[in-house]
Amino acid sequence: MGRTDSNDDRSGRDDSGPTQPPGAAVHQMTPAALRHIAGVDALPRLLNAPELAESMKRHYPAALRGQGTAGSVRVDVSIDEQGQVSDITVLPAPTLQAHGLVGWRLDADSPLEAATPASTAQFGDAAKAALGTARFSPAQLDGKPVPFTLRMTVRFSDPDASGTT
Repeated sequence: MGRTDSNDDRSGRDDSGPTQPPGAAVHQMTPAALRHIAGVDALPRLLNAPELAESMKRHYPAALRGQGTAGSVRVDVSIDEQGQVSDITVLPAPTLQAHGLVGWRLDADSPLEAATPASTAQFGDAAKAALGTARFSPAQLDGKPVPFTLRMTVRFSDPDASGTT
């Protein structure tokens, strides 16, 4: 029969929006909370996701292609009032200070995946080059576009990996 997933309901309607992992809570932030936390009424939204995905493939480090190397890097992306990227700053990899987590490790399957110093060194320039092609809707404050800086983790996977394990 037809495709069934967590977004289907009994009416046959398929809400093709983003899906949440099983058991994940969906939280709506109130406008007041957003203003309190981020200082804006509306956050920037990525407008050209397909182009950015292609740019990330193009800018994947040439020396790592075909090796199956994945990596991530944290960046601050400054977005101007027109939604254009005005600056990209690669951030140092965070240090993990775990108290009482004996024998615990951070790896690619961890929900707490973070940028590492090796990833930052290998993928920092690639992230800057790829994100230079990103286009956003501007952040809004009182109905007017305002500059905003997004902090994000950019994750790269090898576009030339064979796909076999």
